[in-house]
Amino acid sequence: MATPIPVNKKDPKYSMLRSYLNLRAAIGLLAIALPISVSVVGWLTGEPIRTSISSYYHYAFTRDVFVASLFAIGVFLICYSGYDYKDWRRNEVWLHRFMGMAAILVGMCPTFQNKVTVGNYLVFLSHVHIGAAVILMVLMAVMALWMFPLNQELTKLDEDEQVAAAKKECNAWVYRGCGFVIAAVLIFYGLYFLIARPGKTDTTLFYVEWIAIWGFGVAWLWKSHLLSVVVKSISDRFAAPSKK
Repeated sequence: MATPIPVNKKDPKYSMLRSYLNLRAAIGLLAIALPISVSVVGWLTGEPIRTSISSYYHYAFTRDVFVASLFAIGVFLICYSGYDYKDWRRNEVWLHRFMGMAAILVGMCPTFQNKVTVGNYLVFLSHVHIGAAVILMVLMAVMALWMFPLNQELTKLDEDEQVAAAKKECNAWVYRGCGFVIAAVLIFYGLYFLIARPGKTDTTLFYVEWIAIWGFGVAWLWKSHLLSVVVKSISDRFAAPSKK
């Protein structure tokens, strides 16, 4: 049964809805800010663009930003339950819990770094990091391509059924577009890694991760209605007839 979005601010459900939407927006904003923040802090402290976002863990000024961002995203994902279906294929709870735990593991376990990752324990942690990062990226694509578009039916976006259907179709295009971008850059880097064999100073992975994380962030911002409201406001402004 579809759950209508309350518009009356005096409705007790309104504050709960706003909290839920704010949590979605926080996840999206943290994801958008992550690659920018580590690169800007690194630049301000004299560090060049690194081979990956994860490699910023190994530098004192960027480590705190990197770890704190991933922990915050991970905790928010775990706290965000989403739609709970009996059918596991449509149950968002397991997806968000796995994504949250993967994000925390990525932040906890440092990636491999030459002359720093020495010893079996650190090598093991670097493998955990890679595994968690791959799981996180794949689930990010699954979330946008599959879960978000599929589970819209439980939300009533408008009293008019035709308007609601149009909004859901637009949302589905945005979600799938974000998912396609995430999947495309991951496949691209997989082929690039096999064919080009990137060297120790190759920054391709950094930009691939940046694009994938932004795809994830945009999907969450759109789901929070924050980004869609901004886009609608801009489009309405341009579409409005000019007054003489």
